[in-house]
Amino acid sequence: MKKILLIIGILSLIVIAGCNIPQTLDDPYFSPKPSDGPFDSPITVKITSPTADARIYYTLDGSEPEEEDIMLYTKPIVIKKSTLIKAISYKDDVLLSSQIINGRFIIND
Repeated sequence: MKKILLIIGILSLIVIAGCNIPQTLDDPYFSPKPSDGPFDSPITVKITSPTADARIYYTLDGSEPEEEDIMLYTKPIVIKKSTLIKAISYKDDVLLSSQIINGRFIIND
């Protein structure tokens, strides 16, 4: 049974490779960039994926974002105090997600 499952797995990878399905996603990015700071007042941060129709998940508490997280990015985020944003992109027809990106936005008090 294990040999059959192994053969099925290998054949699946061959089929996927032959269909030109992307293996990973490009990393999302922040606008403005964290390096544009520090900022003197609250800012609105946009997270964008270069991959069309990718879903972006994010956290504001420094934890690692996962696809199961409830923080699906749908609109720009208003940052009123210094915050670490972590974000990742997923897409259904891509085998792997993007890398997790980190952005530490410093807001002067």
